[in-house]
Amino acid sequence: PKQFIGGIFIAIAMTGLDVSPKMLKQAREKARRAKARVRWIRGDMTDFRIHRRYGAILLPMNTVQHLLTAGQLRAMVTCAHRHLRPGGLFALDVYNPKAAKLGRKVFYPVFRYRHPAGPGWVDVWVRNQFKSDEINRVTFEHRLSGRIIFRERLRLKCYLPGQLDRALREGGFVILRKLGGFDGRRFSE
Repeated sequence: PKQFIGGIFIAIAMTGLDVSPKMLKQAREKARRAKARVRWIRGDMTDFRIHRRYGAILLPMNTVQHLLTAGQLRAMVTCAHRHLRPGGLFALDVYNPKAAKLGRKVFYPVFRYRHPAGPGWVDVWVRNQFKSDEINRVTFEHRLSGRIIFRERLRLKCYLPGQLDRALREGGFVILRKLGGFDGRRFSE
């Protein structure tokens, strides 16, 4: 699609990658509604080959936390590095929870969204079950008017900042900046 930046239209070629056919179907539909032209590829972020190099690779929404081992993390960093142009940017978003949140044994609200099929808001509640293996067993409950309409359980790796820094540097990256949120505030451990 074309992006408007300061009076100039810039054409951006986008490629999306996901291992899940279900997620790819949803992504295609969202892109179609937004009139975005995206090349969608089914593939594993730890082992893919696209015969193209990009100026930027984005790994949003805590995606890296689905990689449960150091080997998977290294493989993903290698693939990202291989697919970047010289001077390209690799940006990732990683949840870096405070220890108190991981220790909670009860559900707590984290965000809400407008119900896609009708009126009302869906509140998303989460419970973390963190163990010494650094794997967070997360349960999300989507609640409409207090009633659970969807429950999802995930196993997510909690990477310490130093672990990610080391993997990125060993993979050939230079860390330019670490932010503590989408508002641009500095990251603090």
